[in-house]
Amino acid sequence: MDFIAILICLALIRFTQWHNTISCSRLWGERNIRLLQERLQLQDTRLLMAILLLLPWLIVTLIYYSLISRDSGLLLTLCAKSTVLWFSLGSYVLHERHTDVTPTIWFYTLHHRLFAVLIWFVLLGPCGALLYRLTMDLYTLTQETNHPLATQQTLLQRGVALLDWIPVRITLLLYALAGNFGDGIHFLLQHCFARPADNIQVLVAGAQTAFAIPNDADTPLDIEQIMHVTRLVEYAIVILVGVIGIFSCGAWVYALIYG
Repeated sequence: MDFIAILICLALIRFTQWHNTISCSRLWGERNIRLLQERLQLQDTRLLMAILLLLPWLIVTLIYYSLISRDSGLLLTLCAKSTVLWFSLGSYVLHERHTDVTPTIWFYTLHHRLFAVLIWFVLLGPCGALLYRLTMDLYTLTQETNHPLATQQTLLQRGVALLDWIPVRITLLLYALAGNFGDGIHFLLQHCFARPADNIQVLVAGAQTAFAIPNDADTPLDIEQIMHVTRLVEYAIVILVGVIGIFSCGAWVYALIYG
């Protein structure tokens, strides 16, 4: 079921460019948060951050598990999983017109919009993918200077770094399989146990190594490099989906035989 939900969402994004453009900026905007602070009389910004992060997640989780009870049909379960995953994903397609994109921005955005979400979806289900997306959205908003939760940016940054630690390693493994395997694996083994705080630097450098991109991390990619990177990224996506499909088929066969 997870495999089919992933295929549906990736196909929508890849072939129709129909992806989630809903941001939590309206829900977590400065005005709404200050209003919530006044209504609840909250002075502790950590408690406020926990409410803003966990309350939407708990509501969606309760609705999700109420829909996929044992009496639910396969179609309803598939729709519920696909909806949560689609909300959590973002567009990963890079066009030739994006000539101002640097490797840092590209691989950073790609990881947070796609690979990390898919990996948490596989590990913890739709609720894991949603929690990652909500945490990233809240962290992005706190980078605004006047945001009420700007003082909690460091805490959220640490949380994102911890959530990213495993997905970054898996993403680099996929890049190595799709690109230069020898150099990619060598880099991954060298930096496998790097600190969570160094995730982004490790991710970008590892991707450049596996994809043989000589540019500085802050130098924009040219059109040929964009096409090269896009092709290899799609190879990495195919590898990830293929592995998930193999395990899903194995689980279905096991269920048919021993279920």
